[in-house]
Amino acid sequence: FDAAHPSLVHEINASGPAGSLGTLTATQGIVRNLSIVTDQAFKGFNVKLSKLTGDTIGIDNVHIQALSIGNISVSLAASATAPPGIDLVGIRDSDFITTGTGTTKTTLGSIGNITVTLTGVSGGNSATGIVTSTFDALVTANEFGANPASTLNALGKIAVKITSQSGPSLGLDDVDFSGNSIGATNVSVSKAASGTARAIDGAGYTATGAIGALLVDGDATSAQVHDLKMNAGTNLGGVTVKAKSLPFGTLDASAILAGQSLVLAGATAKDLLAELAKASLGAVNVTGSITNSKLVAGGSIGAVAAGGSVTDSLVLAGATLGGDFAIDGDETYQRAASIASITVKGAFARTSLIAGVDPGDLIFGNAGDSLADAAGILPDRSSIGPISLSAGVLAPISGSQTFAIQAAKITSLKLGTAPAALITNTHLLDLGSAGLDPNDVIVRLVS
Repeated sequence: FDAAHPSLVHEINASGPAGSLGTLTATQGIVRNLSIVTDQAFKGFNVKLSKLTGDTIGIDNVHIQALSIGNISVSLAASATAPPGIDLVGIRDSDFITTGTGTTKTTLGSIGNITVTLTGVSGGNSATGIVTSTFDALVTANEFGANPASTLNALGKIAVKITSQSGPSLGLDDVDFSGNSIGATNVSVSKAASGTARAIDGAGYTATGAIGALLVDGDATSAQVHDLKMNAGTNLGGVTVKAKSLPFGTLDASAILAGQSLVLAGATAKDLLAELAKASLGAVNVTGSITNSKLVAGGSIGAVAAGGSVTDSLVLAGATLGGDFAIDGDETYQRAASIASITVKGAFARTSLIAGVDPGDLIFGNAGDSLADAAGILPDRSSIGPISLSAGVLAPISGSQTFAIQAAKITSLKLGTAPAALITNTHLLDLGSAGLDPNDVIVRLVS
């Protein structure tokens, strides 16, 4: 960093035959206003600064384009004697893009692990792990000339840990990750006594293959996760959102999609089952609520549990959404799908739980719903395991609703303290005042 010219962007251009650019290590200063363009591998960054007494951004306005990129690590620690108001940011306004599309170690365009650790101080101000940055290991055909699309480019594990600041702390803010596969993510944000904390406010994940498990924890003071979009072509690992104050372990305004590249092309039952096994969403467990969100899998979904409410949301197994996050007519549905179980300890309203059902007209709960097409030659029919909700009454129904609990089989439905009921007919799940109202849900077996 050139202190005399703080806005100057320094450029490194490197090309040639075999070789690589080594890891850039900083232990005495930050990395700012740097551009690296190379057709070789770049080994990554290691920024480690301690005893900080002033505002610090570890990697700021840095732009890397390389064949592949190694680990990116930032560790910032405030001095115990830092003056009040110190701000810490791990990575800001930066992008890391790979160009490799090969299938060997030296030609892959992968990105290594991304690690940010910020240790604040009582009296410190804000801390943000990663903000307004992109990590892109997914190469599309002809993106850099006459190149093929990448098929094996991995983006490694993502870990953000923030502790001890007295102002607002946030793990991920407007960050995008992409690759043919993406590793597990762990975001843990804690605060000093007077601070505020939350984990994610705007993050996008895109992978043609698998995305690893997501774990969010810490002592949040508002909804832990807001505006998270995850789109996995194959499996997506479990999703866990926790908070020291349980209600703040909330997933809000988010969409988590797995198995969106599912194509049932197998000629045998064994082949079809193998394809379905790579299209699942793991268990989803939040200590707070799920609000205004979608959980979708081309195959099946594990157990879903919320310590708070589930409202204005959709849990949908057996569907691919056509490359977007919307139910807008370009979806495909199949019936060899299941949801392991549903547990909601708070309110449940304006939400659909669906396995292996095609809505026909984009709306679940009306007369247009039907059992989705078979998964090739498989005889499997959709199912939802035990459902446990905190309240509600089953009542007769005539007509349609705009929210539904539907599958070919529903194991049981438990409402409050009442015994679990077997579902054999169509019912209205009355969740508000007696009779139909917008909160209510139709419960129906679709054959």
